[in-house]
Amino acid sequence: MYQILEFTQSYLLSHDSEPFYKFVNKAYDKPKFKFQVIKTRRIITMDSFNKEMSISSGRDFRLYVLLGPKTLPPREFKESFSLEEAFEDDVDLVFDPSNVEFVTVDDEYDMNNDLYRVLGSVGYSIKEDTAYMTAFTSYIRNLGPNMINLTIPRLSQFNVKGIEANCVREHQLFTYYTEKCGFQPSGQPDDICKVGKSLGSFSTAVAYRDFSVAFIYRPL
Repeated sequence: MYQILEFTQSYLLSHDSEPFYKFVNKAYDKPKFKFQVIKTRRIITMDSFNKEMSISSGRDFRLYVLLGPKTLPPREFKESFSLEEAFEDDVDLVFDPSNVEFVTVDDEYDMNNDLYRVLGSVGYSIKEDTAYMTAFTSYIRNLGPNMINLTIPRLSQFNVKGIEANCVREHQLFTYYTEKCGFQPSGQPDDICKVGKSLGSFSTAVAYRDFSVAFIYRPL
């Protein structure tokens, strides 16, 4: 059986960010090297993890992390310096979404002990009736839509009416989100990020070239 761990904002604000920093950044290394648009990593420093994920005491937040079997080989999610290295922690598994157990972690849990088992994640920063999606990662094929669909029912406790997200068009994610993950265009114009000027939605990033950020929405 697979496990999806549920982390609250209080847990994330009071525990070591390093394991989360590692597996989130490793996943974002893949489009970084594949498309050569963004120079910097998704999370600039370990200390900025909570800020960049919009985790604060002022709003609810949930992070869901999928764990695979304990028989998985050691995986360390080291920083990548090439496209090949960016994919080195991917796992060849066929995920069965009907065989999942949700576990809400307590304060004694240490993510470092299960880091090697991480297969993917999705986070939701809750503001009023909207969940803002972040930390969306995958280390096995075709996991993304399942990860969203499995965790959406957990948002019912917040009376959320929809999920908002943004994505870099040049990473080919707009089509993926709208065709595979149930999102639709939000109606908000793209944020055009120009090298040498403020990068808007990606204000902490450094880019190789100009790019566009698309805004999407999934009604619930």
